[in-house]
Amino acid sequence: KEFDLSKKKYDEEITLILKQNEEQNKKIKILEIKDKIASLFKDKQYGSALEFCAVALELSPDDKALQFEKGKILGKLNRIGEAIEAYEKLLSVDIGHSGTIVNITELYLFLNQTEKASEFIKNHPNLFIEGRDINVLEFFELIKKYHNNDIAGMKEYAKVVIDKQNPATQKKFAGWDFSDALTFSYFEPDSEKKEVLRKILFYLNGNVKGTDLDKALQLNLFPAQ
Repeated sequence: KEFDLSKKKYDEEITLILKQNEEQNKKIKILEIKDKIASLFKDKQYGSALEFCAVALELSPDDKALQFEKGKILGKLNRIGEAIEAYEKLLSVDIGHSGTIVNITELYLFLNQTEKASEFIKNHPNLFIEGRDINVLEFFELIKKYHNNDIAGMKEYAKVVIDKQNPATQKKFAGWDFSDALTFSYFEPDSEKKEVLRKILFYLNGNVKGTDLDKALQLNLFPAQ
């Protein structure tokens, strides 16, 4: 009897140890996959990053960081509807997740769902203002002007946003990632408004000079240059 009791206790301890080891190995594996996702994302290998993200979410379906990464990756792939679904799932368990709120608002604007975007802005105004080198709300208005085919309004935005003090420099505006907007615009149908939007985005992203944008859009801000 004493032997049986000892064996039972030993079996229970072994089972607990094995379970703990399994959980520990699982956590280590998830961390390794997260590192791989980050590396692939940095190298812009978004398709592969998404595959690894799916594997990690199978191991840890409630991991909020992974769910956020999934939304980001889908956005980079211009799978906007799926990205919104990923973000909405995260917001269902973490309603105040700031990164998700900011990203999903922009995605709703890409789909011209301005009411949903406006709701997020109304409920979380500081997220779009604090610590940014660019007025994000004015940038959002640019996207709205694009959908409304307001080319004149888009050019007026360009006139305001160009750095008049340093027009001959390539200035990347800090505080906002314009790569999603560039991806979105790339897949839009060819049109004059698309070309205007992309030229402005190239400037905001630091790819062209203010004088280049001025010339490309015929703004005549620097006629002597």
